[in-house]
Amino acid sequence: MIDVTQEIDNILPTLGDWPLVVDFSSRVSSALRADALGVILGNIAEQAVAVLLNGRVLGGNAKGHDVVLGDGTRIQVKSRLRTTYRGNSQFMKGETSAYDHWVGISFREDLSVEVAVSMASHDVASHGSKSRFTESQLKRLVGRN
Repeated sequence: MIDVTQEIDNILPTLGDWPLVVDFSSRVSSALRADALGVILGNIAEQAVAVLLNGRVLGGNAKGHDVVLGDGTRIQVKSRLRTTYRGNSQFMKGETSAYDHWVGISFREDLSVEVAVSMASHDVASHGSKSRFTESQLKRLVGRN
């Protein structure tokens, strides 16, 4: 497991869509914020991981992974927006045979990164529940309580 929290947090402001996301977040109602912003942050998380790892985002047609690296390594990216009613966000693991690495990113309500963890697919299967991680589990895995 690798803690990539700071690296992802540093990349976000460099992404072309980031100012739009921040503006949207400040204008949208709280009723719409968590769900709508969560979807947008999923796309942003994929972009950030692609920048961090020198990969490319595959888009909606990819099955089981979101980013591919030049050497063919497949990355599954999962993200969540931490909200007052979703304080211990859950991250689906997906089918580990469909990717080589998994990255989970939890965003705080202010859009900074609470925790971002990268791990090999074989490590994904041995931690958390059968189908998911919680934010707390990810933080424990990288020694951040």
